[in-house]
Amino acid sequence: IEKKSRTGRHYRLLDALNVPLHWMRKGIDTSMEFLKKEYKHIFELIFRYPKTTIVTVILVFFGSMMLVPYIESNFTPKSDEDKFTINMVLPQGSTIERTLETCKLVEEYLEKIPEKKSYLTNIGENGVENAKITVDLVSLKDRKRKDVEIMDELTRFIAAIPDVEVSYDRGIAIEAGTGDVAIDLYGVKYDAMIRLSQQMKDIMQRSGYFQSVILSYKYPRNEIRMKPLQEKLVEYGVTASSVGLSFRSSVYGEDSNTYKEKSEEYKVNVELNDAYAQDFDDIKVMSMLSRKGLIPLDELGKLTIEKAIPTIRHRDRVRVIHLDGFLGKSSLGIVTGILDKQFKAIQFPDGYGYRYVGNSENMNEANQELGKAFIFAIILTFMLLCALMDSLIAYPLAVMTAVFTSIAGMISGLFFLGQSINIASLMGVVMLVGMVVNNAILLLDYTLIKMKEGVPVKEALWLGASEKFRAIMMTSIAIILGVLPQLWSIMDMKKSMGAVMTGGMLASILFTFILVPVVFWYLERFEAKFFKRGMNKA
Repeated sequence: IEKKSRTGRHYRLLDALNVPLHWMRKGIDTSMEFLKKEYKHIFELIFRYPKTTIVTVILVFFGSMMLVPYIESNFTPKSDEDKFTINMVLPQGSTIERTLETCKLVEEYLEKIPEKKSYLTNIGENGVENAKITVDLVSLKDRKRKDVEIMDELTRFIAAIPDVEVSYDRGIAIEAGTGDVAIDLYGVKYDAMIRLSQQMKDIMQRSGYFQSVILSYKYPRNEIRMKPLQEKLVEYGVTASSVGLSFRSSVYGEDSNTYKEKSEEYKVNVELNDAYAQDFDDIKVMSMLSRKGLIPLDELGKLTIEKAIPTIRHRDRVRVIHLDGFLGKSSLGIVTGILDKQFKAIQFPDGYGYRYVGNSENMNEANQELGKAFIFAIILTFMLLCALMDSLIAYPLAVMTAVFTSIAGMISGLFFLGQSINIASLMGVVMLVGMVVNNAILLLDYTLIKMKEGVPVKEALWLGASEKFRAIMMTSIAIILGVLPQLWSIMDMKKSMGAVMTGGMLASILFTFILVPVVFWYLERFEAKFFKRGMNKA
């Protein structure tokens, strides 16, 4: 009796669990039947006006194409980062004291930012006029503002500091060290390249899209040069290299000496007191040891103040001047298109020009490769359909219309969900080629079976759509529900891929039931007429 009672409780528990599943299944069945009943009216309507249907779909397709210029395009979308770097450049010849003072001002302002967790300042990399502050932020879930908003606030503060160029690195760019828009200007004469680069920088700054624009060419700083007199070197028994080494050691110090204590060694740096190396006159009277005793440096040659030779970059053995633009708004694809139009106002002589590098170059290469993959996927899918169904026109072309019409859904998804065209969304486009054709294959496969049984084309199409309606809807909805959570991801790459997949599958559902039957009906008639294939009259 106890065993029977326990078994009864188990059955009652299973029945209780099956109640919500039963109602869910009943709700789905009711919904599917309702949609199928409503689709019957749409099916009759599209065959009443088949040409109008095709023209309407074409207009919808090209209408979605008109949205493309309004969709941002980047190589990789900018997601929020918990770390960014402030790069500051002061004018050439600035002292380390001035750079340190500027950093202290920024550090004091950083202390007032509540989202700041810590920061690290680095001064003097590639020159005392350069400074870098790496800022760590608290996790995104613990702060109300994104990193971009914090950087915008810092930009407004640093802009009030005179003669400071500022740029920011985020995420991957911290390692890359290039701007959002990177341009290489190439040419023959360096002086002409300098003039052209200044014009390009002015155009970029006036465009209003950039937080800052950094030019690789810097106005050369002053430097002291010594031209030794050979007869003086021989007279005092010294060489040009020893004079240069003595000169450098006096200013920067010499650390070849070692102090040893209790098995520990310490480098000893000996340098001239700063008070004796303040100006040009101090440098002239610096002395070095010769066979005639101590002699001033200006006794051995002529000291002059001249402009330093600027750093010259090369790419592919061609001189270039590099421009880095750090975007404050818009996206890479849109801004490069605008810049191309504005750069036409610059008169580039023969042998001079510019090219986009960095993220823009990577984006173009990725677009080309993914474009090839997309075309290759379409060709392989078409060939497979032709081979399996022994049809060159009606079946494969009708199925492939699902691919092109789904593009309208992909573009609409990106536009209305506010996502960008990037490497992740383009990968989603390639993946959808194999997904969106499944709905059309399900519909037309059953249609062909009925046509072989002698059923007329239109009736066979309705039987195919009616019989496979539930399968098409449920498989498509399952895919959509699977990618839907990506739309709420904190990573913009996942959001953009989710937007493409969701929009593409929704378009596949819509156009599979509206366009594919009409296209198949026309193509089947065409194939039967010109390729002498048997066909049941509609």
